[in-house]
Formats: sequence, C-alpha cells, structure tokens
Amino acid sequence: MNILKLRWASLGPLAVLLVLWGIFSIISTNFFTTDNMWNISRQASALILASFAQTFAVINKGLDISIGSIVGLVSVVTAMVSIEFGVPEGIFAGCLCGAVIGATNGFFISLFKVNPIITTIGMLSLARGMAFYITDGMPVTDMPYGFDWIGSGYFGSIPVSAIIAVIALIITMFILNITVIGRNLYAVGGNEEAARLAGININFYKMLTYTISGLLAAMAAIVMSSRANSGQATLGYGLPLETIASVVIGGTILFRGEGNTARTFMGALIITTIGNGMDLSYISPYIRQIILGVIVIVAVLVNQLRSKK
Repeated sequence: MNILKLRWASLGPLAVLLVLWGIFSIISTNFFTTDNMWNISRQASALILASFAQTFAVINKGLDISIGSIVGLVSVVTAMVSIEFGVPEGIFAGCLCGAVIGATNGFFISLFKVNPIITTIGMLSLARGMAFYITDGMPVTDMPYGFDWIGSGYFGSIPVSAIIAVIALIITMFILNITVIGRNLYAVGGNEEAARLAGININFYKMLTYTISGLLAAMAAIVMSSRANSGQATLGYGLPLETIASVVIGGTILFRGEGNTARTFMGALIITTIGNGMDLSYISPYIRQIILGVIVIVAVLVNQLRSKK
C-alpha cells in the first residue's frame, strides 16, 4: 500500500520532468541524447545524495541548513586523509566526519530541544570555519590515483556516481518503507507525543535522523570532491537551498513529518535537468535561478492546496 501511494505521489514531479525533457529537446537537438542523459545522471548524483540528507531532516519536521558546510568539511578531510593514507581510508574518514557532525546536530536538537534550523545554522558556520582553518582557504590537490573514479568514472557506459545515487535511493526507500526504524522515524516526525506514549525513544530517533543526514551529506561531498579531484572548503555553498527545493519540488510538504526519497529523487532530477537544458540552450544561469525560484513557489502552492484537500 505504501508503494502504491508513493507511485501516485510521484506522478506530478514525473510529469514536470517529462515536460521539461520535451521542451529542451525542441530547443536543443543535443539534449535528448544518450550521452547527455548519462551526463544529467552524473550531474544530479551529488544533489540527489545531499537532498536525501535533507529529506531525513524534513521527516523529523526540521531542516538541515548545515548540509553545505558538511560537504565542504568532509571534502577537505577526505582529500587530506586520502593523500596521507589512501583513498579507502579517506572515504571512511569522510563518512565518519559527516556522521559525527550529523550526530552532533541531533544531540543538541534531541537532548537540549534546540530548534533544528537554529542548530544547523550554527553548525553551518562552525563546520565551514573548520574547513577553511585546516586548509588555510586553499584547495587540497595532488590527489592519489583513482580518487577521481567515484565522481568521474564509468562502469561500462554508466557513471559510477549515478550508480551510487541509485543504490542510496534503494537503501533509503527500504529503511523508510519496510523497516521498524523507518516506521518509528515517521512516527516521531508525525506526532512526537503519540510516539513517546507508544514507547518509542524520541531522543534516539532524532539523533539517528541527523546522523543519517550527515552520512548522506558526506557521500555527496565525496562524489563532488572526486569529480573535482581535490578537496575544497567552498564546495556545497548552494546545497541548502537546492536540497530544500528538491524536497519541495518532489511533492513533500515541509514541517508535516512527511517525506520520501523517491519523490526527492525526482525533484533533484528536475533541478539538474533545468540547469543542463539551459546550458545547452545557451540561456543565462541567472535566468535559471529565476525559473528555479518560480518552480519552488508553484510547488509550495500546489502542496498547500493538496494539504488542504
């Protein structure tokens, strides 16, 4: 039943995506080609992972504003450890760094009842400052062989980063729709007091929510760093806005304790398609920001009307 509802909820974003594909195919003959479709999937992979991180925060009736700064810090940590010890060790260190930052957010949100937006805004400044401090504002370069494979490599004709995004989609959908953990996450986000009366450990699941969010943001950072083949404290600056846009465009109503990574997946694809199509059509990137803003506003209005019904 949950999967059936998910399919119907995804029809709106899917229709928008198909319309955009049709429009850009008319504008540019280079758009709807096999190479460009794979290119879109590669471009979207990091945003998809970061937007999944935002989805978990939204399920908990919050927003994670620190996602962009987590990406910046994880980027430089992953790069520095990879240079010193090797790529696998760097990836592990980056994922651990993201999870720890997320758990720290969850600690203050759950135990001290600090507003999630305020907490993550503070973490945004803290993590970004740490990233600039340990690199002195300079990119970390001279990466070891193979580091760029995650973000720029291919498995056959399929981008490795796209495979990672799809695997993350399958795992997060399984967690949220099939497991007890997922049901409890939705219960805490939907009605915290009822969840407490049902015997659910509220603090544990709030910390778990932001730990998962930090881990997914770290995965996005590793993909972005690998694509750039360097560690950069400046990575992820625009991600908080774009991840919220992906969630909203995917059809999720904010602060309602709802959300699903399949819908967010569609929202991230829509945003990436707009950027890719406008680049191929030689349209100013400033116009892209205007169009993205209009789409977000329309999506919010549609979601509000759906909520009232």
